[in-house]
Amino acid sequence: MSKLTIIFLGILIVSSVYLYIHFVPKTAQEPAPTTNDVKEEDIVKCVKDSDCLVVPYNHCCGASKKAINKKYESLYFSKPEWQSFNDQSVCSRIGLCPPDNFVTEAICSDNYCNLKR
Repeated sequence: MSKLTIIFLGILIVSSVYLYIHFVPKTAQEPAPTTNDVKEEDIVKCVKDSDCLVVPYNHCCGASKKAINKKYESLYFSKPEWQSFNDQSVCSRIGLCPPDNFVTEAICSDNYCNLKR
């Protein structure tokens, strides 16, 4: 191999490492949270709109959808207690929620996932 080929390969390797470090999304580099580390209130936290997604939900007010952080999707579906709310002492006071059957997107607003209405 010539010196020029070796120099070119070295530059190629260094450039590849640099591009990986600076352009791979941070979420891909973070370890996935374990079940024990996450509380129900954590699954709605976000940084940007693309962090959020819409999942089915059963609320006593009639709401049928909820916005959560997509990195917690499988955890959400493994926890049936997170997929509904039916506290009668609260439900009797809040009345009906706005219809959400048309909602298909979620947004990040003030670092919380919300349904895009």
